[in-house]
Amino acid sequence: MATIDWPAELAPQSSEFGVAYNDMAFTSIFSNAQQIVSFPGDYWQLSMTLPPLGRDKERLLAATLGRLRGRTGWFRFRDRRYRHTLGDVGNPIVDGANQTGIRLQTRLWKASRLVLRAGDYITVADQMFQMPEDVESDANGDALLPLNMWIREAPASAAPIEYASPYCVMRLASSGNPIRRQVGQAGITLQAREAF
Repeated sequence: MATIDWPAELAPQSSEFGVAYNDMAFTSIFSNAQQIVSFPGDYWQLSMTLPPLGRDKERLLAATLGRLRGRTGWFRFRDRRYRHTLGDVGNPIVDGANQTGIRLQTRLWKASRLVLRAGDYITVADQMFQMPEDVESDANGDALLPLNMWIREAPASAAPIEYASPYCVMRLASSGNPIRRQVGQAGITLQAREAF
């Protein structure tokens, strides 16, 4: 099944969007001291409430949910509030194969400048990351990107990095997503999680 784009016409009225980190706490029964261990497998999660929908948008919503077929379909979700504010900073790509961990070596940025700000998103190989700190390119246009989560699947060398319109590939969290109807309008709250 093909991954679809979430329709721009169905922008949420309100949403909660963030990362569920894959960590585990071990608490001592004697002192209550804790050790926290982090593992790969972090994922984005989303809860969105759509504004009251007229008939045309209700039909679009029903058709979109029909295309997703519960949890089996995947969709690209873009945070509509996000804007990359630094303009054209190059045509960056991944610099080298087999990269894992929480840093990504990249190249082909514009040289010697701020290319990403703390809080910016990127998508590479259908994985979305957020920058926990500012990133500057060096004189050759190379940059080592700090990531907010572990790389799940190493991207290919020369894979493009989407910074202007990053997206997260998601699936619905539930198979049943009924549309609430009132006189003249409809609405829905949907939960989703990153698909991988």
